[in-house]
Amino acid sequence: MRIESNSETALGISRNFAAIYHRCHPKYSIALSHQSVRVLQLLNEEQAVTVQRVADFLGCAANTASELVSRLVSKRLVEKRRSEDDERVVFLRLTDIGRTAFDEHVGLDVSRLAKALQMCDVRTKHEIQTAFETLLDLVGKLE
Repeated sequence: MRIESNSETALGISRNFAAIYHRCHPKYSIALSHQSVRVLQLLNEEQAVTVQRVADFLGCAANTASELVSRLVSKRLVEKRRSEDDERVVFLRLTDIGRTAFDEHVGLDVSRLAKALQMCDVRTKHEIQTAFETLLDLVGKLE
């Protein structure tokens, strides 16, 4: 039996995850561009995000990030709040509508996933959950 390299295993995991996402993605209530979804991901992960941080994250100019953020604000997905310490600084955060849109665009259809898990015995469900938690922990150590 041939042992796969780490790169081959990683490619297999990536392809399997993409296929799972394709089969279990929820319907979107709000259409968003890939960059918009990436902004929502950033706001979900980090506190006290500024437009400059969005620009750095996306690798674009601050005015481009500002335009993107303005569109998200107009869709009521993101809100701006001035810093209490320095009113010149504006922080961004997800609204409740933004969190719902985030979940729809990056998450899986929980009901469909639950139906799939119903086909598993308790041990297999635990193994799947443990594998995902372990992989998340390992990826987190890369940052």
